[in-house]
Amino acid sequence: MTAGWVNWRRRLGLALVAAIAVLSFAGLRAAAGESATNATASRAKTETIANFEFQPTPLRVTAGTKVVFSNQSRVTHTATENGGGFDTGNIRPGRAASVTFKRAGTFLFHCSIHPFMHGKIVVR
Repeated sequence: MTAGWVNWRRRLGLALVAAIAVLSFAGLRAAAGESATNATASRAKTETIANFEFQPTPLRVTAGTKVVFSNQSRVTHTATENGGGFDTGNIRPGRAASVTFKRAGTFLFHCSIHPFMHGKIVVR
């Protein structure tokens, strides 16, 4: 490879790393703002899907709370209860799906597309 090509690839790599850092920071700020608003405005909580993780986990809610699974990543995910009690279906990037938890219990779930992704919702 020529020196110009190597320098161009380095600059592109640095630009991508910088862009990812900025988007990650923006996502964290948005998630923090959403959870604060939802905690006081309604009986809805947000479970964010980003970086192949469910956050927060565990999410603690009271019975009757609607949990919004918000996909902030670039790939499609699901939120599927391990025992089959709920399944959001495919949640495309930038979209959301919700589940209302009517009874107390601990609900373990995963992404059926990416089975290494796990989360927990504790309902009081």
